[in-house]
Amino acid sequence: MLVLPLMFTGCEIIAGIKARSVSGSVDLTGDSLKGITSFAVALFQNSFYSMISPLSVLCALAVTANGAQGETLAQMEDTINLSMPELNTYMGAFRKGLP
Repeated sequence: MLVLPLMFTGCEIIAGIKARSVSGSVDLTGDSLKGITSFAVALFQNSFYSMISPLSVLCALAVTANGAQGETLAQMEDTINLSMPELNTYMGAFRKGLP
């Protein structure tokens, strides 16, 4: 019974928050492609789950990394193998490419 009031009052937390605009083109060659591929391969190598989506994990980490700063952000960029501007551009282009 207490869950419903908490769900509806939580909506006020994000009131007024706007998404950052993403511009630019994505060049998935060279270091960018190597970074994304390395992340996916490492995820498979270090996971005991047989069904895992590197893209889903990348999306979740991208959301989390956008709220990170300092050493945490640096560690996330190192894990993802892309800087935040590169990651945001990549994820924005991916989203725009969806049907």
